[in-house]
Amino acid sequence: MKVKMFILLTFFAFFVNCEVPFEDNSRLLIKGQVLDENNLPITDADVAVYVGSNDNAILGSDGQLIGEGNTISDGTFSIVTLFGRDDNFIVEVFVNNEYSTYSYKTNTVIFTPTNLLIDLGTVPIKRRALFNINITRTSPPDTEFQYTIAYKSNMCNEVYMNEELIEEESFCFNTETFGGNLSNDNPTVDTNFSSIVGSDVVFTYSVNGAPQITQTLTIDQTDYEFNFSY
Repeated sequence: MKVKMFILLTFFAFFVNCEVPFEDNSRLLIKGQVLDENNLPITDADVAVYVGSNDNAILGSDGQLIGEGNTISDGTFSIVTLFGRDDNFIVEVFVNNEYSTYSYKTNTVIFTPTNLLIDLGTVPIKRRALFNINITRTSPPDTEFQYTIAYKSNMCNEVYMNEELIEEESFCFNTETFGGNLSNDNPTVDTNFSSIVGSDVVFTYSVNGAPQITQTLTIDQTDYEFNFSY
């Protein structure tokens, strides 16, 4: 009986020590406004606050939920939540799978928000787009084709320290690139990637080492088709 009691007490002590410490009689106010790519408000977006997430986590859903709410008709939100002292204090904004997500991350172990307020300002949420690209060869064999594609990612994750944005750890609709060389062995490309509506895709190519040509394509729909032949 004593052994069982010792095990239970040890487990209880371990569980308590692993929990995120909360400030007694302290609450945080978290507010902001969610707008889409046309600066129009998004209603009923989910806003959730987490602590205790994985150290490498970008989003907080693997941690402990300590507060949540939704945006109202003008896209604004105002959430009162517990003040948890944690390395990974994360605010996450999610609309649905048709939109990008947003996350705010900071370290509240060493940081107390001024006036116990975190004001996210304008939270950028944009419609996701699938960009489908098909490149085919109609020119004679042995024609070589080089290309690169630059596009905007559909993620916005910001990391703050003492209310200052840490740019080297943050990425918000960053430019991504990929490319390749087409020849007899692989003369075609049929692929896709995720981006955001309203952004530009820069397509640069060269045929047989000639000077590069650049095309700029604006994604104006959620399922964008681009067909090109050389």
